[in-house]
Amino acid sequence: MHLSNFPREFHVDSTQGHQTLIAFIVLHTVAGLVLLPILCATFAFARVKRHPILPVMSSCLVPVSFLGTLLFYADRTLYDTPLSMGLLVHSPVCLTQAALLYHPVPPMMAVAIAVLLLHLWNTVRDATTSVEAEKPKPWKLTSLLLAPFVAFVVFALASTLMMANDFANGRAVIKLRLYCKFEHNGIAIVRAVFTGLVLVVTACCAGRISMRLFHLSPGMENAAARAALFRVTILFAYVVLGIVLCVVSVFSFSPIADLYLATIPMVVFLLFASPKDVLKAWCFWK
Repeated sequence: MHLSNFPREFHVDSTQGHQTLIAFIVLHTVAGLVLLPILCATFAFARVKRHPILPVMSSCLVPVSFLGTLLFYADRTLYDTPLSMGLLVHSPVCLTQAALLYHPVPPMMAVAIAVLLLHLWNTVRDATTSVEAEKPKPWKLTSLLLAPFVAFVVFALASTLMMANDFANGRAVIKLRLYCKFEHNGIAIVRAVFTGLVLVVTACCAGRISMRLFHLSPGMENAAARAALFRVTILFAYVVLGIVLCVVSVFSFSPIADLYLATIPMVVFLLFASPKDVLKAWCFWK
């Protein structure tokens, strides 16, 4: 592949581009690699009772942030010429990021939110029926916990195989912006359809939960369910808006979409770290 095939929409030697890159890396590092692991550790080791689905789904964003900052470990700011950028694009770090970040992450995030809402639906249903709730079977819980990671692995394998095939045929397109991305129309279409269908089903599930809670008399359990639905709905709307920005950026590139998506780990942290029992666990000196 010739170096001229790599677009230069993002210039590392420009002041604005350098600041954008720093913001992208800081957002992923602070929220995804520091705050979210602290939150997950709080759920795991502190006296904060949470269903296993919540910490596992929150931990999905930790590898995403690690992948998003891979070029930081390769010292991205040193590559400011066409030749050096071409060498970076062919480096193992860039190719790994291209295969594992752009196509696999959106399906994983969509499935993770769907799993959260499905768990919330089961919780609301059990709390509002006179029948005693059955303990979920281990295989069902395991399937829910693994679903986002399965989606990630499937799309990562597809992206890797397609990228290897395109490189072998000399038609691979790797774009270097805030991160390395592998462009392939086939995978992009499948990813968009899959993610869209999952989000539509998730929206319907959120609507059903909202309608059920709306017709309930207020109570302690119902109030907790409403608070959980509020948090998950905000996260759902935030992710959907991010996906819309990504679609728009395909036709008119702007780093806004990538920076917006980089804020998702921080949003997840703020939403699920705000309950009083979590804050109380952190204020151990009181």
